[in-house]
Formats: sequence, structure tokens, C-alpha cells
Amino acid sequence: MSLLLSAEDEQIYRDAAADAWRRSGGSPLHAHRLFKRDPRIVGLDAGTIILILQIAWKLWKWWKEHNVSEPESVQRGDEPSFGSQE
Repeated sequence: MSLLLSAEDEQIYRDAAADAWRRSGGSPLHAHRLFKRDPRIVGLDAGTIILILQIAWKLWKWWKEHNVSEPESVQRGDEPSFGSQE
């Protein structure tokens, strides 16, 4: 089963993940805490939050492995993708 989000949703969650990553100083655990408190995420149902956290975790892991401290707002070609824009 493919995890596809609308382009708009993917951009919102990517922005929230990138903001959490920047503020965390490269710590996935700190980024996780910041991400869960982000107003763009708060208020979603539990299943959606779990899905979004899985996506964010994959991005944070990729960014950490590739020493990315300032993720760009636009997805790079070699980054994981979860949306409709392939």
C-alpha cells in the first residue's frame, strides 16, 4: 500500500517536519517532541498523527544521514516522497 498525500498536505507536514528539525539541532527525539506540539499537527485524529509521525521520522532520519541542518521547503530529488508529486 502506497502512502500518498495530497501535494498540499505533504507541503504542510514537510514544513512542520523541517521546522521541528531546524529547531531540534539535529536530534530526532527533540524534533519529534517539537513536531507533536506544532499547531499544524495538533488536533488531528490519532491515526493521522501516527502516519504523519512515520513520514516525519523518515525525513528526519534521511536529513540526519545526509547532514542536512537546514531542509529546503522544496523536496530534493533524492529525498523520500510521500505525496502525489512524483
